[in-house]
Amino acid sequence: MLDLPKQAPAAAVAVLVPEVPKLAPPPKLNVRSYPVRDTLQRSLPMPILEALDRALLGRLDVYAHVVDSSVVHAFAEDDRLSALVIDTPRTRLTAFLLSDAKGQTRWFDADGKRADTGAFLGRPLELSRITSPYGTRLHPITGDVRSHRGVDYGAATGTPIYAVADGTVATKATDAASGNYLKLGHAGRQSLYLHLDAFGPGIEQNAAVKQGQVIGFVGTTGMSTGPHLHFEMRMGPVSLDPLQTLPVPLEVLTSAERSVFLPRVQRIMQAAPPISRP
Repeated sequence: MLDLPKQAPAAAVAVLVPEVPKLAPPPKLNVRSYPVRDTLQRSLPMPILEALDRALLGRLDVYAHVVDSSVVHAFAEDDRLSALVIDTPRTRLTAFLLSDAKGQTRWFDADGKRADTGAFLGRPLELSRITSPYGTRLHPITGDVRSHRGVDYGAATGTPIYAVADGTVATKATDAASGNYLKLGHAGRQSLYLHLDAFGPGIEQNAAVKQGQVIGFVGTTGMSTGPHLHFEMRMGPVSLDPLQTLPVPLEVLTSAERSVFLPRVQRIMQAAPPISRP
């Protein structure tokens, strides 16, 4: 019989079970709703109103779209404003705040499209009341019914006026009706600014301008009943209503950004009150 050597008993093998990392809980989410009654200034705290205006400036003028009977839902994550959901009589608007590693902030809609800036801005000056919209009206000086091809913003004399888009000064002039006025060209569209008290620094014929650059100051020159800006948008000879929602901006989130952004949007929208319209 073959005598086989005895084998040493096998040593015990330690099995290392990796520790499962603990996931950080989602930020605490709070929502507060503000019904709009009469005016935005009377309905919203100023920090909310300023954030709302800033968040949607690349799409529209909040004064024209967030009107009486709208509801503004403000969401805070860990007590910091992070999203706005706005139910207007016509539609639901959304804006979600994103901050990068450098602390820079951007606002995007629920589809991941930039909302706070774009090819055009929703308004050419700071928060101001609309005193006369686009359309037919009784002229306040001549007394006859005529087409009003722009929007009038009431503001104090000297209020800065900004270029709504990159472009070129096509016309810098003064006449009896428009007073001091500018026409800017923007690759197929034109914007006009009338009744200026003065032109901005460096604003000359054919000069290039950047979006947000000061191009002039509110005044009451020409046929005017008081300090205001008459603002127009045109596409060639066709006048456009400046208060209509602007084209969706081209900037969108990257795939990597969307993978983080969309679950957050879903969580916030699930907490949003149901749409309620009169």
